[in-house]
Amino acid sequence: MRRFTSVALGLSLLSASVGCIREFSTHSNGLTEGRTASEKPFVKPGPNWKPKPDTVVAFAELRLSVADTAQRSIDRLSAAMPAAVENERVRLEQQRQQALRIQQESWREARKLYEQALELSPNYVPAILGLARLHEKQGSFPLAIEQYLKALDQNPQTGQVWFELGMCYGKTKQWDHAVAALKRACELEPTDSAMATHYGWCLARCEKYEESWTVFRRHVGDALAYYRLALMAKHLGKVELSKQYLTVAIQVEPQCLEAHALLAALEQAQITNDSEGGAVVPAGFMAPAGTPIPQVQD
Repeated sequence: MRRFTSVALGLSLLSASVGCIREFSTHSNGLTEGRTASEKPFVKPGPNWKPKPDTVVAFAELRLSVADTAQRSIDRLSAAMPAAVENERVRLEQQRQQALRIQQESWREARKLYEQALELSPNYVPAILGLARLHEKQGSFPLAIEQYLKALDQNPQTGQVWFELGMCYGKTKQWDHAVAALKRACELEPTDSAMATHYGWCLARCEKYEESWTVFRRHVGDALAYYRLALMAKHLGKVELSKQYLTVAIQVEPQCLEAHALLAALEQAQITNDSEGGAVVPAGFMAPAGTPIPQVQD
């Protein structure tokens, strides 16, 4: 019961924050910039006064934070519903619907604010990126990609934006575009291991295994790089190829526990061979594709 009470309290706070933020977006003359009535200073307005784009974007980001908090409430309520008794389940569903309404309203207000910032400054990159990320949160990936590309038109040397564009392409399964964008992100941010990891996975998803291994090994070493290729091959339903990569991983590092565990699981499943050739790995670690995997001498 305490958990449900805390969720209800959280929703009340969310509702209050929505009302506070709406004051800025509704009264777009911006003189109070979201202050409560007791805090408002005396201001003599000028005839041509306009809010600054960065101020408008800051309020949009606050709306997104409200939407993110609502999403966490939705997730918690959804997880609690299956185990709840009937009366509690009805109450949880009502709270979930309230959180959904708060989330949708927050998204609408954030979009209005980003658009307002772009009316003030059409090429303002933080507003463009804000719209891109908002579209992505809502699952409107083509619109998100369009905004990411607009942001890159203004500043093509930002690795983070290339990375987000690549991840968005991946969500639409446009793998070639994803690879190109993530590659550019890694070129601009060569020390970012998280970007490199996603780039490696994307290459593996495109079955560019040797390129993927080369990226992975710089950050996790040879054996774990082969293990990651095995995971992707398994994901793609290429079980025999996965076994071959796991075998090579164990040859390179006999104590690679992850490879041992996955290989044992695949062997226990007794899945039949899939008529594929040998794993494609860099020369020097195994023979060309289609030949037996060599044994590594101690």
